[in-house]
Amino acid sequence: MTTDTDAHLPNPLSGPEAPRQRISRQSTAEAMMIAARWPDASPRLVLSLTAQLVGGRRYAEAYRMFDELATEQPDRPLFLAVAASFQARLPGQLDEAVGKLDAAVAAEPGLPHYFRGVTLAELPLEAGRTEDAVADLEFVLALRDRFPLGLRRAVFRALPRV
Repeated sequence: MTTDTDAHLPNPLSGPEAPRQRISRQSTAEAMMIAARWPDASPRLVLSLTAQLVGGRRYAEAYRMFDELATEQPDRPLFLAVAASFQARLPGQLDEAVGKLDAAVAAEPGLPHYFRGVTLAELPLEAGRTEDAVADLEFVLALRDRFPLGLRRAVFRALPRV
């Protein structure tokens, strides 16, 4: 049974010009995106949200959100590092993203090193950032009690690539 309002809704399955829509909502990620905007959002929340957005391949959306947060809260270099790690996945954005990662690491030791290390580990040797990647990844392992196990696993996967 359709109503008048149903008749006006576009059919997402009709025609090649139909916009791509998600099949289901990711309510956990949506709730985390709201909570990440709260003052003093915990780094654990930011890391969990980052994993959700990477898993959903929501790179552009994640970049926009974290870039906005980094601008609004410049005293939180974690937001800058996360934004830059997503920006690095966007076409033509790598150089700017690496500059932001460098700025985040210079502003605060810790999680920014993780994000820069795993991002730089993806670059080819010709990029000339191998030493920085290794140093960042080893930094994370040296302070292993301060980093969750999942991040350390990512470091162990990234090191052989460098």
